[in-house]
Amino acid sequence: MRYDYTQIVDHVETAREAGLGVTIHVGEEGGAWGVEELGEVVEVLRPDRIGHGILAAQDPELMTALREAEITLEICPTSNLLTKALADEEEVRAVFRAFLEHRVPFTIATDGPEMMRTHLRDEFELLLRIEALGPDEAEAANERGHAAAFRSLRPAVPAG
Repeated sequence: MRYDYTQIVDHVETAREAGLGVTIHVGEEGGAWGVEELGEVVEVLRPDRIGHGILAAQDPELMTALREAEITLEICPTSNLLTKALADEEEVRAVFRAFLEHRVPFTIATDGPEMMRTHLRDEFELLLRIEALGPDEAEAANERGHAAAFRSLRPAVPAG
């Protein structure tokens, strides 16, 4: 069943006004209606990041919208394989190649390392092994992850 993301516009705006970053979990599965949901999120909510968003690889216009809005996708390859959101390593490779070709900003994530029994280094090793990413592309994805983080990796400097 398709979710109406317009229902949470006020919540997203409240978070944004409070200085919080916004991530929406969408576009992992659902076929055509999943693509519609993803498009609605990009157009109406304009989050900083999207958890998953792999369905965008099926729609060149949506990939353009993501790139132009500078929305970073958090892609979780092991999770996508375990949940069958992506059928196999070939499909993982195709998604990443589409995003690279269309210059869609993405980073790599785990979607819960304890549940998926993976760690970030495992995700990168998988992507390199199956040639979904080359070494330079993997490094760039990792750098985008740091750039898209809502909190600085540097310790806070005490006031005064």
